[in-house]
Amino acid sequence: MKTRINFYQKSIKVRRDPVPFKGMLTLWLGTLLVVTTTWLFYLYEEHNSKQLLSQSQAYLKQTQQQLSVIKQRLAEKQSKTHLVDELQTLQQEILHKQQVFDYLANTSTQTNTDYANIMHDLAAFHEPNIWLNQIKFDGQKVTFKGHTQQSKFLPIWLSNLKQSSFFRGKEFSVLEISTTEGVSEFSVATELSISEVQQ
Repeated sequence: MKTRINFYQKSIKVRRDPVPFKGMLTLWLGTLLVVTTTWLFYLYEEHNSKQLLSQSQAYLKQTQQQLSVIKQRLAEKQSKTHLVDELQTLQQEILHKQQVFDYLANTSTQTNTDYANIMHDLAAFHEPNIWLNQIKFDGQKVTFKGHTQQSKFLPIWLSNLKQSSFFRGKEFSVLEISTTEGVSEFSVATELSISEVQQ
């Protein structure tokens, strides 16, 4: 026999909420925190990537500039043809000028020294029976060409020339004589020492 009556039906019992408000709020706050943290992390990574990209671009630009400078220097070093041509032209001009200076120096030396001395000695030891047509300077050699009516005066004239200041001690190395119609044509040469030519 029942001693009490249960009026608290199952249908009116307070059911336990599987997702309480505090739990839902905590879940949403946690999710928001995770999303915010993830978003901040990706922002940080993107900032680092952009910074690295800008640095890489600056380095690439600097490298390209250095490469262009190196290419330009290499091109300048490889294009030496015009410089070589200019150098050869200058060397040739210098050689020509040196040859002209040497020629002028030798001509001046022979004109001022040898020619004057020879003319003085020829005038001092003049032989009336001999007349000269040509006096030729060829390096260290002096050649006389002339005529005489009697060839016997030629050795006398040469012996007298050897007593002069310029021809003293010199030997006449070449002597050619040809006679035509009673007139003898002769050619005689003597060697000059190097010191005398350079004086």
